[in-house]
Amino acid sequence: MPRVSEEYLKDVKLKILHSALKCFGSKGIAGTSMRDICKESGLSTGALYHHFKSKDEVIASIASLGRDLNDELFHLHLSPEEKITELLNRVFDAYKTAFYRNASAANIHFYSESLINDEVMKLIRASYEQVRFEIIKILKELKRKKKYKKEFSPEDLADVIVSMQMGFQYQLFIMPELRIDQFKNTVRTMIFSMIRD
Repeated sequence: MPRVSEEYLKDVKLKILHSALKCFGSKGIAGTSMRDICKESGLSTGALYHHFKSKDEVIASIASLGRDLNDELFHLHLSPEEKITELLNRVFDAYKTAFYRNASAANIHFYSESLINDEVMKLIRASYEQVRFEIIKILKELKRKKKYKKEFSPEDLADVIVSMQMGFQYQLFIMPELRIDQFKNTVRTMIFSMIRD
């Protein structure tokens, strides 16, 4: 049997995750079967089960993928101002792609599923807490600079930023024609106007 490269295996796994997000976005989590993911990906059942033993493993891997992307962003060697701008660029510009549009629809289903599935709630909460923690660190760096207001709360502002992103997902789902760049620029202006002296 020929050896398969790590790169190929990684690409197949991503293809499965993209297909799962598309299925979750259109059918919901409960309404999506491993067979649906298999059909959407164009892979054999054996190939799918080689990577994931269950739908729960697929869900956990999707959450892990999001955490990995967040880790990469938050560990860039940028100034705090550049990190905030890069965060907004990455978060909002990502929704211009079909993958993240599917992810947005799937996230709505994930939030609903979390009401009845403790494991999904744990994954969502872990992702939220990771992003919130990293944003707080950036905002605390900004607060130490003299040109920023001392009275703003990094914790409260981090909650607002995460809430805006979550609300944006819902709004984009309902209004696909939403102007992403204008929304992103408005959010950036609001954040910096709240914290600058």
